[in-house]
Amino acid sequence: MSAAGTPVQARFERRYGARIDAFDGELTCSVHVPTGARHFHLDAPLEDSAFQLAFLTPAPDSSGLTHVLEHLVMCGSERFPCRRAFFAMLGRTLCTTMNASTTEDCTSFHFATSNLADYENLLRVYADAAFFPRLDRLDFAQEGCRVEIEDEGGAETGPVRRGVVLSEMRGMMGEPEHELGQALNRVLFPGTAYRFNAGGDPFTIPALDYETLKEYHRRHYHPANAVFLSAGPLAPEWLHHRLEELVLGRFSGREPDCVPCPDALVTPPLESPARSVVRYPATGAGGRAPPGAGVAMAWRLGETSDPAAVVGSQLLARCLLEHEDAPLRRALAEASGGSAPVFGSNAVQATRRQLVLRCGVIGCDPALAGEIEARALEAIDDAAREGLDGANVQGALARIERELRERHDPRFPFALRLLDRMLPAALYGGEPAAALDLPAALAALRGEIGSPDGVAALVRSCLRDNAERVLVTAVPDPAVARRLEAEDRARLEREFGPSRPEARRRIARRSRALRRRQESPSGESSLPRLGLEEVGPARERPELRELSTDGAAGPQVWLSRGPTGGLVYARLAVDLPRFGIGQLDDVAVLGAVLPECGHGRLAAAEARARLLRWSDGLA
Repeated sequence: MSAAGTPVQARFERRYGARIDAFDGELTCSVHVPTGARHFHLDAPLEDSAFQLAFLTPAPDSSGLTHVLEHLVMCGSERFPCRRAFFAMLGRTLCTTMNASTTEDCTSFHFATSNLADYENLLRVYADAAFFPRLDRLDFAQEGCRVEIEDEGGAETGPVRRGVVLSEMRGMMGEPEHELGQALNRVLFPGTAYRFNAGGDPFTIPALDYETLKEYHRRHYHPANAVFLSAGPLAPEWLHHRLEELVLGRFSGREPDCVPCPDALVTPPLESPARSVVRYPATGAGGRAPPGAGVAMAWRLGETSDPAAVVGSQLLARCLLEHEDAPLRRALAEASGGSAPVFGSNAVQATRRQLVLRCGVIGCDPALAGEIEARALEAIDDAAREGLDGANVQGALARIERELRERHDPRFPFALRLLDRMLPAALYGGEPAAALDLPAALAALRGEIGSPDGVAALVRSCLRDNAERVLVTAVPDPAVARRLEAEDRARLEREFGPSRPEARRRIARRSRALRRRQESPSGESSLPRLGLEEVGPARERPELRELSTDGAAGPQVWLSRGPTGGLVYARLAVDLPRFGIGQLDDVAVLGAVLPECGHGRLAAAEARARLLRWSDGLA
């Protein structure tokens, strides 16, 4: 029974169920009627069971509010008053992974494990942390930003700023790729939360107010604004009971101001391509600016909840940008004088409301921005008119399919990757079942581009004829950093300098309190742990069975059983001449050089294309 005396399942309304053949499972959507909390569950025979709790948390500014709040949620809760609960749980769990993340519009907490008792323990900790955190003011000072008076040799120095998030974002400030990405966001998404630095601008973080953070948590970390996602061989009814007991039964109903409007995250269409030049605070080694500017182009390509748009953009990114001989990447390099490419595997951004394809270079003369744009558009126009090499296209499709089916990634389990696929659709009102079944969207794309004009048409619609395009030039400027730092030092002196003794005494009292808190017992005894009887047997290792051997020098083939997503893995090992101990480093060099070389009648570009099509490379 629930707290309100109603059977738990009666408080959950099943909205739909969908068969997902690609994973031999069923996706169900249920809504907790009193609060509006949504739960999507993929019941499938997966090696791990995964859980993800996400909130729509649009950044209100660049103060890092949502980032600091994510950190504070990890600093203890009502049931588990351990100030380092998440880190302490790492030694009490068999999980494959557990973590949290913050973007410009979403905060999510996730874990994956193959042990049911472990799953329940982590669920208890995560649920209590997210919905009922302590949000201690001292934790706010530690994780966000605080002022301290340094004491060197018994003499006080000037006030300085400290804080975990502040230090983290200072480390990113001035990084060319980071700054270029931030500049693109401001031009691509004016008027939305995406224009802000969700991690926090180091010169804006100090303005973050503790009471503002608490109010933001009250409004946004509410079941009405929550999406629960789970996957694995679990019954959704079991999760409903646990969620009702741990969280939902403590909320009486919905609060209308708790749910941000996803439509506020949509930027009106651009009537024509936009261009912008920005100067960012460069803080390179020795106070010197990084050499050269960053120049980037980006296109908005529709909604991330549209699986056809997602796989189409991934195909374009691979065909146009993946390697040195890809046409768009080659054009960028030639126009910029060989400057380093940026974004790489992150060319497609599919975690926001609107899908983005971006490319660019760093370390070039900013005066070349116009030439870079012209050469890039020329390469795109050629692809739109003539199409792309068929073998490269088929190779790109094969690599996308392999990655969609790939199950072996110990850092990010397959079950959790499936939840990540569903998340944008669940957040923004799309169809999670369609977003989950990207293999079906990829099969449809294969059919569309099978026609003679198929790939060229995709290039035309997404890139050449798409006015939703921006060009950004980001110029590093040490003077900007010096000005901002000088302004912050002056502000610190005005508020906490020697002429403000009472303010300095307040700082000293808080510093002593924070030090006592850090030195006190952390409260780890409140956290759940696994008993030996709950650990169970170790996972079975796949056994290799030799299939055939063709003599001592012939190929050897082994087979093994295990979850592979329908993929067959093959590894060809080649004997090398005997190397001396001083030549071992040459093996790594050889592995790096060989893929860049031609061989036989194949030119280097053709050899690289064939290698990418048929393998994951040399090692």
